[in-house]
Amino acid sequence: GITRIGSNSFASYPVERVSLPESLLVIGEHAFDSCGLLSEITLPENLEQVQSYAFYECRRLASVHFSDSGHLKEIGHSAFWYCNLKNILLPEGVEYLGEGAFCNYSETAECIRYPSTLDQVSFLSFYLRTENLYINMSVGEWITKQHNSFSTPRAQHVFFLEEELLDYDLIIPSGVTRVGANSFEFMGGIRTVFIPNTVEEIETEAFYQCENLESVRFDENSALRIIGLNAFAGTALTEVDLPDSVERVRTSFIGCGRIRSFEFPKGIREIEGAFFSGWTALQEIRLPETVTSIPASCFNSCTDLETLTVPPTVTAIGANAFSGCSKLRDLHLPDGITAIQNWTFAHCYSLTELKIPEGVTWIGAYAFCRCEVLKGIALPDGLTTLKDHAFYLCSALEWIYLPASLTELPESVFEGCESLKDVYFGGTEEQWNQISIGESNWPLNTASIHFNCPGSGFSVTGKPETGTTFRVSVSTGFCEQATAYCAVYSSQGKLLRLKALPLTPGMVDTAVLDVRGGLSLKVMVLDRGNEGPACACTVFPL
Repeated sequence: GITRIGSNSFASYPVERVSLPESLLVIGEHAFDSCGLLSEITLPENLEQVQSYAFYECRRLASVHFSDSGHLKEIGHSAFWYCNLKNILLPEGVEYLGEGAFCNYSETAECIRYPSTLDQVSFLSFYLRTENLYINMSVGEWITKQHNSFSTPRAQHVFFLEEELLDYDLIIPSGVTRVGANSFEFMGGIRTVFIPNTVEEIETEAFYQCENLESVRFDENSALRIIGLNAFAGTALTEVDLPDSVERVRTSFIGCGRIRSFEFPKGIREIEGAFFSGWTALQEIRLPETVTSIPASCFNSCTDLETLTVPPTVTAIGANAFSGCSKLRDLHLPDGITAIQNWTFAHCYSLTELKIPEGVTWIGAYAFCRCEVLKGIALPDGLTTLKDHAFYLCSALEWIYLPASLTELPESVFEGCESLKDVYFGGTEEQWNQISIGESNWPLNTASIHFNCPGSGFSVTGKPETGTTFRVSVSTGFCEQATAYCAVYSSQGKLLRLKALPLTPGMVDTAVLDVRGGLSLKVMVLDRGNEGPACACTVFPL
């Protein structure tokens, strides 16, 4: 009898049904490729191999009947690509599924059975949805298998050895040391997971896109050290309490939009990648004091995050780090920062003020793009590079301090800054005229340019003017609600005279005080906005 159907034998034939001989061992490549009318087929019990593209794009093929004889060992890549199969009941004996073997993400199967003999499942083998997934093995056996991305269908209900995962959906057996890559990806039926204290590593995409997974509990005295890339990405977790044994967490929880707070385990020393990207419900986060950098896109689109304390150990913040944090209004940058990268604070719609550390020398493109309530900002005196579109569409920006160290304002730095009224420049008018100003910086044409401004820091200086008077000069930087209080004290510590000096942002204000009978003059600058001292008290002996 016939043992093989050769390549392309019936490709594109308008057949509706096919009867295959029992002697058949191999269905060759593209044998029934694009048979658009074929709706059902029964595979003979002696069949050993379905080669690549055998039923490729048979879009009406809704039913394939597999024999339980155990002879079928291999289904090649794209063998049933974009067929409309309702039930995929793979028999015991199947050992290999090729890439994209049952790929059809536009349709939903009713039932898929996964045999225990299946050892090698390639990328996209089961890139489709199903209501019920039956896995003919235990959870422990399943974990030991080698899984690839999209090799498990997105399932609403998951059964191991006919037992459905319910309530405490998934309990990883004690003794398991590793939850392998892609082990449970797309298993929508999983709602809770228990990880025993024997597990040391959860590998890449282990629970990727388990869209209903709400809770993960770790056993006491956990030995878990590593959580891999995207291990819990795209899940519905509402909280994560990682054991202190964890030493490394990659971008394991990206897109977990329901987590409101997070605390790093004590063993974590650095943040990796876009760790919190897409955590749209995140409101509270405490960063470890050991952290030295905040990676690119780390907090991207954390739309509920309002405040954040960056540890003083941090010396670098990556591009897009806080982009899209639309409610972020309070952020303190540590003194060790030397650069603000591209898009770092873009679309931070609620950021009203930000003090840039004095050590910053470089500000990237679109760094503050669409910070729509930012009213003013002072750039540090050591800044040498300000890239294009840095303050693009900062529509509420009224003032800015630019240091004399800048020699170029590239295109569109201030495009869309329609409220800009005052530019405080640290150099002379001659130096300003030498700055190369790019196109689309039209707000500079209508703003008032102030020259020889003192910069962004507080300073208090003083000197005797006559034998009985003393001149005090105070620069507030750009604090908008500051007042200097100048007090003359006697040798007995008695207050003799007090004078309040309202301070003008970006300017040096002076006062001449009567110091007769005084032993000392104390100057305290108070910030009325923050209701506290703006700098340390300065004392002048008289």
